[in-house]
Amino acid sequence: MKFDEIASLSEKLSETDSRNEKIGLISDFLKSLRPEDLTRACRMIIGRAFPKSSQKKRRFLRNPS
Repeated sequence: MKFDEIASLSEKLSETDSRNEKIGLISDFLKSLRPEDLTRACRMIIGRAFPKSSQKKRRFLRNPS
């Protein structure tokens, strides 16, 4: 899964108010992925790139580049 694919999905989701259309877009997107990409894609869709147990977000915020 490439980041531009999830970005494209996000753009399409923002362009519609229809809940059913959003469900269809997400469903089609998830069906197109390899099984090993599903967890990461779902996290991105719900806005949590890292699992709740991950310390990556905290480390990133503490040590900006």
